[in-house]
Amino acid sequence: GLMAIHALVVKYSSQAYLEAIPLAFMILSVFAFLKTDKGRINGWFWLSAFALGATTAGKFTYTPVLVIVLAYLAFIEKKTPLRWMVGFSILSVASFFLLNVTLWHEPLNRVLEALSFHASYQQGDHVAEAGFPWYQPFIWLFVQTPGDWHGGIFLYDIDPFIAAFAFAGILREWKERRWLVVWLVSGLIFLLLWGTKWPQYVLTIVPAICLMAAESARLFSKWVSGFSYYKSV
Repeated sequence: GLMAIHALVVKYSSQAYLEAIPLAFMILSVFAFLKTDKGRINGWFWLSAFALGATTAGKFTYTPVLVIVLAYLAFIEKKTPLRWMVGFSILSVASFFLLNVTLWHEPLNRVLEALSFHASYQQGDHVAEAGFPWYQPFIWLFVQTPGDWHGGIFLYDIDPFIAAFAFAGILREWKERRWLVVWLVSGLIFLLLWGTKWPQYVLTIVPAICLMAAESARLFSKWVSGFSYYKSV
C-alpha cells in the first residue's frame, strides 16, 4: 500500500524510465527466496534465480543490492548449501542472457561496454552539472520528492513520512526481520558510494523502506488507539 502511493515509485514506474520491470523482478526475487525451505530446493528457489537474472537484464544498478540481500538470506538465514547456490547463479546468468537480446551478439564485449559506460558516466559532464552532494540519497528520501517537481500531479508529499517511519523501526527490524535492515543499509552504502545521484536510484531500497514503515505505522496506530476513550466491544 505504501509503495502504491510512494511518489518516487509512482513517478519512475509510470513515466518512460527503465525502473518498473527491474523493480518488480527485484521484489519477486527476494520474496520468492523467502519462501524457499531450509534443506531442500523448491520452485520458489528457481523462480528467485530467474527473477535475479531478469532484474539485471532490466537495469544493472539494481543488481548489487539484490545480490547482497539474496546472499544474506541464502548463507545466513536459510543456510543454503553452496552447491545449490552455484545452480542458482547459473540459472540467473542464463535468464539474464536470454532476456537481454542485445547481448546475443558479442555478449562479453557488450557487457564490458555497459559496465564501462556506467563507470565513466559518473565522471561525465551531466553528473558534474547536477552537482549533487554525496548525501543526496537522503535528500531524495527525506526532503525533496516528486511532489515538489510536478505541480498539480502529486497532491501529497508523503515520502519523507514513509522514510521517517522506516528509519524509526531499524532496531525493531534488526531483531525481527534482519534481512530488511541488510537491504536498507547495503542499498544506502551503494547509493552513497555511487557517483551518480539520480533520484530513481533510490528505488533500489524503497521496497525495504515501505515494509519497515508499514510495520512502524501499524504499531504507532495501535499505540495511539490506546489513548481513545472509546473501546471496541
